[in-house]
Amino acid sequence: KRAGIKSDDPQLIAIAKILQSAELFSGVLTHAGGAYDCRSLDEIRAMAQQEQAAVRDAASKLERHQISCDV
Repeated sequence: KRAGIKSDDPQLIAIAKILQSAELFSGVLTHAGGAYDCRSLDEIRAMAQQEQAAVRDAASKLERHQISCDV
């Protein structure tokens, strides 16, 4: 079973606000589980770019809602 939420999940802001109010929120991260299936350097690079885009997307959404976010 997977933990966490995707960067495009509508609950992202609500969850971050709850964690922030309890002083438990410090930033976002990703886990590139799909990297286990990568078979070449190009596939690894593509996976890294995908993960980077997801974490930046989440951070940008949070910043727009005045939620400070480390990446």
